Amino acid sequence: MERRPFLQEEWGIGEQKKSSGMVTTLRNGFDPRNLILLFVTLLVSVGAWQGAWAQATCTTSRSVVAVGEAATETEAIAVAIAQAISQTRGFFVSAREYLKERFLATLREGRESAEYETEYYQEVVQRYSGLVLGYKVLNKATSVLGLKQIELEVQICLDPGILIVASEEFVSALKPLLPTYWKVYPQPPSKSTRELFDQGFALGASLIAEVKETVAFEDIRVQGQNLIRANLNGALSVYDLKTMEVVYSEPFRINGVGTTRKDAYQDALSKVVLRIAGPLTKFISDTPFTEQQQKSLVRILLSPVKRRSSVEAMKLRIEKLPFVTRLVGVDYAESEHRLSVVLELAEAGSACRLAEVFREQMSGIFRLQLRSCSDDLIDYLVIYE
Repeated sequence: MERRPFLQEEWGIGEQKKSSGMVTTLRNGFDPRNLILLFVTLLVSVGAWQGAWAQATCTTSRSVVAVGEAATETEAIAVAIAQAISQTRGFFVSAREYLKERFLATLREGRESAEYETEYYQEVVQRYSGLVLGYKVLNKATSVLGLKQIELEVQICLDPGILIVASEEFVSALKPLLPTYWKVYPQPPSKSTRELFDQGFALGASLIAEVKETVAFEDIRVQGQNLIRANLNGALSVYDLKTMEVVYSEPFRINGVGTTRKDAYQDALSKVVLRIAGPLTKFISDTPFTEQQQKSLVRILLSPVKRRSSVEAMKLRIEKLPFVTRLVGVDYAESEHRLSVVLELAEAGSACRLAEVFREQMSGIFRLQLRSCSDDLIDYLVIYE
């Protein structure tokens, strides 16, 4: 294959110095020809600015080399980009072929021309700005069968993200219970599954969490007070974009009570998000290319705990706690009435956020008062067991 020289405009990074240098020339000595040259340069390097903008929003990225083969050079570029993403993100064959299909679907008439390669670059880095930061052509060749072969170096964003398909209220309640290093993309529940896949890939998301919910209200009377009960029913489905399959599904049926419909709904909603945040945290922490994550351990001390049965009941609830990826160990000192629990957290520094959630989740077993909280230790006084 023929080695081609490095072209900045193909990579999408590094045009800013050239443009800023022209601005300096205009300030020091005006020349109308420079205005024309500047205008032409900006037109040619639109893709470069798009790639640079996309990279500025990405925390972690990786460069990978891939080869594509197709009837035209632009089609070969589309194939190579899909291959590069699949290599980096660990996509299964089904996801890789779907993504290749989407890249080819963006092509139009005129794809054989060299000019169209520039237009296609702009299309890719703009439409898939959360995934593809830019690319450059390393080699071009023609196979013995007449097919075009393109070798690309592609810059892939590795920032983890989740597309949450739910109401605005639902997303707002759920987001604080997820690791902060994950990007959360809200989406109202109005798109088909295929459209959600397209959007997820474009944003660079790893997971899609689709929440379907219905709510019904009824008037109730409790201890002489008129209240409203919200019956919130629905289901959570989690899609992994590596496989494009549902990896988790859970129905929910939760009641909330309040003096108004809004209060009753918020009460029910707070219980639902606590229930589903734990499973989501585990899927998030298992994402293989999540390089930003910094798992940590925290010890929870509870005393006095007088019933061994309380220990088993607590272990069942811990598995669904937000921020928690796994239960590391439990130590019950019966003679001292002290319970020690060690948990692995998905994110360092989230222990004190867990402390309040833990107290609420254990309310059916313990009534707790927080004594102290640090990054590696949470200490509770058991008021009632």
